Amino acid sequence: MKSEVSKVNNCLVANFFKLHGKKSAMIHGDIPQKQRDYTMEQFKEGGTGIMVSTDVCARGIDLPDLDLVIQCDPPRDVDSYVHRSGRTARNGREGSCVTFYNQSNSHILRKIEQVTKTHFEE
Repeated sequence: MKSEVSKVNNCLVANFFKLHGKKSAMIHGDIPQKQRDYTMEQFKEGGTGIMVSTDVCARGIDLPDLDLVIQCDPPRDVDSYVHRSGRTARNGREGSCVTFYNQSNSHILRKIEQVTKTHFEE
């Protein structure tokens, strides 16, 4: 997962910033804690508009203005999905969650839809 975080962040650095003028940053377990703390401060202060993170590093992050979560893989259980996607749309705000999946893990999304009584757009 750490390599995927790096790939996504590198793509954003190369492309998204040119289009939208927003910087991206990443945090994962191979990045020293001091650098992760600095990255989080930059994000909270608005110096970084996009955060790319592994699930483990994203736990416990409280960002009230988060409006998009992208999951590179669906979580294995419903509660984790609700927790991750619920990081958006707090305090009456709207938010979105994008989840990448493939044929071998599509059953997980169907289970999440069934349990949460929602329907995902594909």
